[in-house]
Amino acid sequence: MRKRIFLLISVVSFALIGCSEKESFEPNNESQNTTNVPIVLNTDKFFNADISTRATIESLSMIDTLGVFCLAGKKTTISGSENAPTPNWNVTLDSAKFSTTTHGKYWNNIPCTVDAGSGDLEVQNKGWYAWYYPITSWYAYDFYAYYPYRKTHTIIRNVENRDTTYQLGVDYQIDGTQDIIWGRSEIKSDPFAYSAKYFRNISDPTVHMKLEHSLTQFQFYVLPQEKNGSFEAIKKLAVKKVSMHEVATNLRLIVADNNQNGNNRTGHIQPIDNTRGDLELKGFNGKTVSPVEFKTQIVDGVETAVEERIGDCIMVCPDATEYYMSMVLCLKDDHDSEYYSEKLMTIKLNENKPFQAGKIYKIYIKVSGITEIKLNAELADWIEADDNDNLNFDIN
Repeated sequence: MRKRIFLLISVVSFALIGCSEKESFEPNNESQNTTNVPIVLNTDKFFNADISTRATIESLSMIDTLGVFCLAGKKTTISGSENAPTPNWNVTLDSAKFSTTTHGKYWNNIPCTVDAGSGDLEVQNKGWYAWYYPITSWYAYDFYAYYPYRKTHTIIRNVENRDTTYQLGVDYQIDGTQDIIWGRSEIKSDPFAYSAKYFRNISDPTVHMKLEHSLTQFQFYVLPQEKNGSFEAIKKLAVKKVSMHEVATNLRLIVADNNQNGNNRTGHIQPIDNTRGDLELKGFNGKTVSPVEFKTQIVDGVETAVEERIGDCIMVCPDATEYYMSMVLCLKDDHDSEYYSEKLMTIKLNENKPFQAGKIYKIYIKVSGITEIKLNAELADWIEADDNDNLNFDIN
């Protein structure tokens, strides 16, 4: 049975304060270096959702441009590969020096669109690229995709072996509304995947890529509570603002990492520096949230609370064990009369477990009046999540 995760905050006072149809890219004048095996990419579909104004990416149709890399991975066992250059992602394929530059970035941050119906990736611009696998099959190539697209990226040499291991990253500055997506080609046990030799032995030349959400998402809900047996006190109030504080805002997505020694960070997103900022919850239109009133309904003659979502969501860097939030209440009929939380509220999982990428954490704000606020949270996710223990904390 699926467990619910609850987060309970005790009494907190408030002070009144004033690659269309597939195009056939024929090999160019470097055809003697390429095969007749085309590069064809396809990605899985996100679930269908109301995508008119949401900040989160929930459908392929919401992705305008994916950045795609095809990187030399490991050497194959084909004759001649033992003497081929070691993979080096500082090297970019050069049309004038094709045969000596295939051991690095075979596709270098190529902008692609995605067909929302088929999931096929299509290259946006028809500059010089290698649309076919090299004829040598010296390297098994891996494909990596990310979103939003950035024109620049960073190559970082790994500390363990600076000569042969690298990370490739793209940098972002977030404000809580961006959804960052990452994906890679399916990992195969075949030492020739992906190369021309690999596809000569199978009927389908398509490389399948799985896309994943890289950030942690928080959603916020209000749930009115009775005070002295009545909802009348809370009906006078509304939630005007929700914020998260001290959030890492300068992030680097590790698109690819060829370190094979157990410290591979492929697909992870992490802070670049110690820069921290405050992120405000926005509405589905990307603008300031309109005050959300506390609602009730009559069920079988009994007045009961109605759950109401506040705005869209706030997306943050994952892997932290705690986050901080605050909120502002106001009078329903006078939005300038505001009530601020006196201190930051800590959101923390049981046993100090880190918050995970690709998961939605629902924060339920239970309020009975301006002198008391209680919260709980329920875990949900973009993908099916494992059960989790209850989480509890108190703020005095």
